[in-house]
Amino acid sequence: MDLPPPTSKLRLMCSYGGHIIPRPHNNSLYYSGGENRLVTIPTIAFLTLSSLTIHLSTFLHLTTPFILKFQLPNHDFDSLISVSTDDDLHIMLEEHTRLSSSATPSRIRLFLFQVVNSSYSALSHPRTESWFVDAWRSARVGFGGECSEQAESTLFETTSFF
Repeated sequence: MDLPPPTSKLRLMCSYGGHIIPRPHNNSLYYSGGENRLVTIPTIAFLTLSSLTIHLSTFLHLTTPFILKFQLPNHDFDSLISVSTDDDLHIMLEEHTRLSSSATPSRIRLFLFQVVNSSYSALSHPRTESWFVDAWRSARVGFGGECSEQAESTLFETTSFF
């Protein structure tokens, strides 16, 4: 892997807080809203996804989780490339090196998309203390196909010893 020397800096155009939506007249995708910043990452030789995420969170003052995707020059928004592992990050760095050493240098554009919580997260999250009770009540199942308070209390009496 041909990464730049440790003293070099990685410069990325970073877009966050917006959305990719279709244009009304031709349905081509474009980035709407949000902020665009030029971000400099100090040392890229030992860069990990975790360190990049921390650096971006700090530099951009982000407090919510996000996912990373990048866009290669002259590619559309429907071909964004996910960065979810250190290997993905190293591939992005190789592309940066390749693009910056070409006759017409161009820049990789990095997108940060906020992680959206799912509507059922309260039931599926194991740290929610009432997840089992919530799931049981939402299932509406009891003995003989009906839900009853007796069925619910019987279930909790038999499992409360575990």
